[in-house]
Amino acid sequence: MITQQTLACALGKIDAVNLADPNREIVNDEALPKAFAYSQHMTRWLFELEPQPSPRMQIACRAPHIERWTLRRSDFPEGRKAYDPGTLASRLVAASFSQLDHSLLLLLRK
Repeated sequence: MITQQTLACALGKIDAVNLADPNREIVNDEALPKAFAYSQHMTRWLFELEPQPSPRMQIACRAPHIERWTLRRSDFPEGRKAYDPGTLASRLVAASFSQLDHSLLLLLRK
């Protein structure tokens, strides 16, 4: 069982990484890191769809673009296949979780 304290810790760590995105997006007249803005938007949308989402769902909604900015499109060969979601996801996971605590990985396995 994931406690509220553990969930808050996990979401805080994800937010800390997302806040490092150098790309900006304007949200309500404020320039926010793009990955952070997206994670907040996805979290709001999750709570619209499911008022009491599971901790895993909250983590999944918060982290889809974690460290996305580290993978430039220009680093991939031309064509969709080279930039397919599976390849991208595996590279993102490897990069992202190097920034997060091992405890977050354990939390996701439960």
